[in-house]
Amino acid sequence: MPSRRPFTRIDVGVQCFGGKILSTLFQRDVEERSNEEIVIEDLEATSNDLENIVLQEISLPGDGCKVQILYTRNAEVSAPVLSQLIEKVGWPKRPAKKLETALLGSYLVSSVVRRELDPSGATTNEQLIGLIRCTSDQVFNATIWDVLVDPEYQGKGIGRFLVIKTVEALKREQIGNICLFADAEAVGFYEQLGFKCDPDGVRGMFWSQ
Repeated sequence: MPSRRPFTRIDVGVQCFGGKILSTLFQRDVEERSNEEIVIEDLEATSNDLENIVLQEISLPGDGCKVQILYTRNAEVSAPVLSQLIEKVGWPKRPAKKLETALLGSYLVSSVVRRELDPSGATTNEQLIGLIRCTSDQVFNATIWDVLVDPEYQGKGIGRFLVIKTVEALKREQIGNICLFADAEAVGFYEQLGFKCDPDGVRGMFWSQ
């Protein structure tokens, strides 16, 4: 599919932070290879502008394979893959064509994936477990529209990580007015990250027919 407008790449690279970021990650039975546990603990350690951050990489015993949890800023995510995550989260289904248009029209899309690597380092399986996207006029304002985390990985800090890294990236672009729409039960989550409801009396307004 055609590429959306590229987000400015300030620095490109990959860094692995190991167990300091994710604790008790991949407590994995060798035969069943399940029961993964993710907890993102140290956000300060990830205070950088790298586009790709390997939050954790674990070597599986016996076969030389590895499993990674990878954050990617300016990620290329297809509409079918995002549709699967939307379904898991329980959001209303979105038409594929409209979803593709929304992705292409986004200013910034970032993702967190779980991927399996064979002994040669080639990816054998990849699962989208978190995503955030925003639109912007590229100068003054940006709006965060979607923050999704696979239910199996919720409560681990992935959503918080995605929001913080997105705000950091927008601020580096000197975009100072960042807003979002939150369900009532999510207001407290965003307030902890610095967002305020109706700051200085400014109210969100919606047109309805």
